[in-house]
Amino acid sequence: MKTLLVPVTLHDALPSVFATAVLVARRFGSLIEGVALRPALAEYVPVDMVGGMTWLRDEEADQAEAQDAGQRFVAAMEAAGLPRREPGA
Repeated sequence: MKTLLVPVTLHDALPSVFATAVLVARRFGSLIEGVALRPALAEYVPVDMVGGMTWLRDEEADQAEAQDAGQRFVAAMEAAGLPRREPGA
């Protein structure tokens, strides 16, 4: 197993997800990559033709959450003593 793709969403179990990824990576000599997940809820929310319910996406909030998730991932990997690989390297 060369690369572990770790989904990073902001929830209470995130430290456990990171700890497990680090253990597996050390055991198999793997590279860990994180990806911020946020479903496009607007595509899944049904619209009631009578009530006209719509779901407004907040792009700025999505970006802020993705950046926060990325910062948490980097901090967890640095705390575990894993070297950082720059994007595109």
